[in-house]
Amino acid sequence: MCLTDVPENRVIVEKPDGYKDSDYELLFRAIEQNQKDHFFKLSMLPNRKTDSNNASGISTDSSG
Repeated sequence: MCLTDVPENRVIVEKPDGYKDSDYELLFRAIEQNQKDHFFKLSMLPNRKTDSNNASGISTDSSG
């Protein structure tokens, strides 16, 4: 997942058809426990972009 803080480089990401909050329960629990450093890393890229990925068991990678 590529992220940026430059507004003109942003693209709105819509929830996909069939999205269910319950599929992300473990992620939400980790966020509530302030454990995001355990599952999310940001590697800086040129032009104020990041390569955002997993740092442990919870991943932002598409598995489909």
